[in-house]
Amino acid sequence: MLAATVPLVALAVAFGGFLVQQKRETARQEATGRVLALITAVDTAVAASETALRTLAASSNLSRGDLKGFHEESRRFLETQPQLSNISLASAEGENLAEAVWPFGARARVYTDLPSFYTAAKEGVTTYGNVAVGPAIGVAAVRVRVPVASNGAVHYVVSAPHRLEWFERVLREQQPPAEWMVALLDSNKQFMARVPPSTPSASSVQAALQGVAAGSFTARTLDGQAIYATSATSARTGWTVAVAVPQHVIDGPAWRVLIVLLACGTVALVITVIVALKLAGRLTADYRRAS
Repeated sequence: MLAATVPLVALAVAFGGFLVQQKRETARQEATGRVLALITAVDTAVAASETALRTLAASSNLSRGDLKGFHEESRRFLETQPQLSNISLASAEGENLAEAVWPFGARARVYTDLPSFYTAAKEGVTTYGNVAVGPAIGVAAVRVRVPVASNGAVHYVVSAPHRLEWFERVLREQQPPAEWMVALLDSNKQFMARVPPSTPSASSVQAALQGVAAGSFTARTLDGQAIYATSATSARTGWTVAVAVPQHVIDGPAWRVLIVLLACGTVALVITVIVALKLAGRLTADYRRAS
């Protein structure tokens, strides 16, 4: 009886271990698929916003050098773009020329996120900046900068700070599972948006996600919480989407099944031993009476 029961218990334990590993692999595949869908959603939203900005940058007011006319046009444009908090115009040399949120003629003395600005001005390409606080709006935002060129030379750069809450809304629209933590980080690994916005602490999750590479699936927050995490970086913007799932969310159900199997196997083994001992006692008693 023991010889028959022990292999069954061992099989139950092995099956439970397999179930745990299978649950982790399924979760890894789901997280990988989700993070790719999230970064695609962000890229799509940014591309749509960039297309609108390019239309504004092609304004005939700029081609004529009519800065006041462009300022009025940018103010009207801003009213139609809820994801933007301002439209800023600067010369290719970095001189601030107009801010849509200010009256024409009021200029900022300090520019922000200079690396993305000078890349747009010198290389003539659209750039996607990092989280920074600008002088005109006074709150953190991420700037998309569109160069305005003619005859092969960049003359102006149109900068549009995007609201961080807009990125959070883009992430929420993808409806990630409630137990997941989803974060969008700039190229400096600073939070642009995260869902949920708190708990555990931002620094704790940020430290964990900074070391998470695409395809990896194990990390730990500064709070000591064990998580499964993976990430994907956009080739378009250089921004990164990372997802983190508490390990107990994935492992908990599988471990509970394993514990139940172990409990059942243990009970079966104990019953087998008890029955075997009783049978052995009965056989011994019968043998003694017969002799």
